[in-house]
Amino acid sequence: MASLGQMVAGLVHEINTPLGYVSNNVEMTRATLADAARLLAAQQGALDAIMGMDEVGAATRLAEVDAWRARVDVDALHDLCELLDDTMHGVGQISELVLNLKDFSRLDQAGMQKADLNKLVESALRIVNHVLRKRDIEVVLKLGVLPEIECAPAQVNQVLLNLLGNAAQAIEHAHGRIVVATQALDRRAIVVIEDNGKGIEAADLPRIFDPFFTTKPVGQGTGMGLAISHQIVEQHGGVIRVSSKPGIGTRFLVVLPLAGAGATP
Repeated sequence: MASLGQMVAGLVHEINTPLGYVSNNVEMTRATLADAARLLAAQQGALDAIMGMDEVGAATRLAEVDAWRARVDVDALHDLCELLDDTMHGVGQISELVLNLKDFSRLDQAGMQKADLNKLVESALRIVNHVLRKRDIEVVLKLGVLPEIECAPAQVNQVLLNLLGNAAQAIEHAHGRIVVATQALDRRAIVVIEDNGKGIEAADLPRIFDPFFTTKPVGQGTGMGLAISHQIVEQHGGVIRVSSKPGIGTRFLVVLPLAGAGATP
């Protein structure tokens, strides 16, 4: 629940950022167009008065035109197209994030189906992208050509999200780097997630998948993320392994059977 709360808080920020400038741009566009509409109406009134030989009315209307012309931001009118392009970009960011969330929280998570593991990796990366950007972590993506796997997509996404989140949290320096690689080997799909973070002590490695075991400070980890990930991978007929060196980094290896292949021995 704590991890979910952190993810939701990050996603709220991720949505609010483009939503803020979309709202601001729409308000600026509305104000600019409203003033431009009043200027056009005043100009039309002045033209009608002139055509009707109404000198007094024309003078009044022309004065009104001058007043509205002073209020209209001509530069803003020229920038409207760029402003609307920027707005559409923000809307696109929100739509993409919502789509990723929809994919991630599918209601059919208990059902096994064929899926593209590379797309699941990309979806998980987009979900944690706000965390990676905030920590200025470089992501190196090396996706190989993979046949489909048979899995519960939301559960595999949960594993990937947990491993990526752990990798990001393990990096406490200014030159963070996470390598995510996939490949197919001997009827198996392999995912490697490697970070250059603080690493895991050798004495802790044998317990890393134990329920409630965590090396994080009190209140920052439940110790269930890796245990659940281990259970999910095993239920899919796969294996998950970890290797780490303190001060150098950690590598997680996830092996899953391709569609039609048997469980990984």
